[in-house]
Amino acid sequence: MTALVAGLALAVVTYGVARNFLVQQRSDVILTQAVANATSVRSTLLQIPPPADQQIDSLVKSLKKSPEGFAYLSISGRRDPLVSDAAFPGSAYPADLMTFVERGGSATQRFSVDGEPYMAVGLSIPAAKAQYFEAIPLRDTDRALRAIGTALGIGAAVTTI
Repeated sequence: MTALVAGLALAVVTYGVARNFLVQQRSDVILTQAVANATSVRSTLLQIPPPADQQIDSLVKSLKKSPEGFAYLSISGRRDPLVSDAAFPGSAYPADLMTFVERGGSATQRFSVDGEPYMAVGLSIPAAKAQYFEAIPLRDTDRALRAIGTALGIGAAVTTI
C-alpha cells in the first residue's frame, strides 16, 4: 500500500512539473511571436505615406503564426477590422480581453472555441491607434499532457504490482 501511495505521489508531482514547464514554454513562444507580429503591424501602419488598405490586409493574412492560429487587427477610424481567417472573427475572442486591450492594455488569456483550447494574446498599439490580437490552439500541448499523465499513471500502477 505504501508503494502505491509513493508511486502515485511521485507521478502527480512529476505531472505537475511537466505540465507547468510545457504550458510556460508554449505560452512564451506564443507571446514572443505575437509581439513580433504586432511590431511588424505597427511598423507598417506608421509608414509615410500611410499604407493602402490592401497592403494592411495582406500583412495580417501573412503574419507568421501557428498554421491553425488566427490574427485580428482593429484600427481606430476603420469601419471593419482585419482578420486572417473569416472563420475566426473578433467575436471568437474573449470579451474581457478585447475590452482590456481596447482600453490600452496588453494581456494573454486562455479560452475555448468549440471545445478546443486556445491562448489569445491582445496587444495595444497606441502609436497607430490599433489593437492586435492573435489566437493559437493549444491542442498539441493538451495532447502531450494527456500522454504524459497516462504514462505516469500506468507506470505508477505497474511499479506497485
